[in-house]
Order: sequence, then C-alpha cells, then structure tokens
Amino acid sequence: MKNIFSVLVVLFLCLSISGCLPLFIGVGALGGYAVSKDTIQGEVAQDVGTVWGAAIKVSEITGIIRAEDRTKGTLAVEVDRNNVNIRIEELTKNTVRLRVSARTKYLLPNIDLAQKIYIKINKEISAIK
Repeated sequence: MKNIFSVLVVLFLCLSISGCLPLFIGVGALGGYAVSKDTIQGEVAQDVGTVWGAAIKVSEITGIIRAEDRTKGTLAVEVDRNNVNIRIEELTKNTVRLRVSARTKYLLPNIDLAQKIYIKINKEISAIK
C-alpha cells in the first residue's frame, strides 16, 4: 500500500510541476484520477489475472461485452447505450494500470460512468482479496 501511495505522490508532484494537474476523483483508497474528459485511471496492487477477472465480472453485470482481447488487455462494453473501454496494463508482476473511458452514443464524454465502472472493478478486486 505504501508503494502505491508513493507512486501516486510522485506522479502528483511531477504533474503539478509540469502544469498539467489531473482531476483526482473522490474514491478514497481506490486512488483513481481523471486523465481526460472521459477517462479514469489508477494503479492497482494486484496481478493482471485478478484485475482482468474483476473487469469481466463487472462488465457482464453492468452491460454487454462487445469485444475482449486478454492479450492486449482491452474490453469494449456497452452500458446503457454508452461505449465503455477498459484497458488493463501490467506494470509489474503485482501492479496493474486500470484505465476506464466512457462516451455516450453521440461520442460525448461520460466521466461519471467511467468513474462508476472504475470503482466497481476496484470493489470487486477488494472482495477477491
């Protein structure tokens, strides 16, 4: 947990110095932050298989999986006529970057939906631990 906190602090300092400070989302210990108008991203202290399983489970519950590619770590999900893209990137053996983006059917950003999906995946990962 200290490693994740340290990484987030360093990332925060680097981005604040560069003048591009992202919006931090109020998810407490889940540590997500907005990287664009439609994307929430964060690092998860868990192996890629666990995060992938949690993302699949949440995607099946909340919407319809349109495409999945485990080797690339991508999921395309339709949730209430919104397009949600989930990307899982292995940083180390026990650390994964989870990125969730959402857009409406008219291609407008839907940061609220991205945040909800991100939080649900993190809660599912916590339930597995």
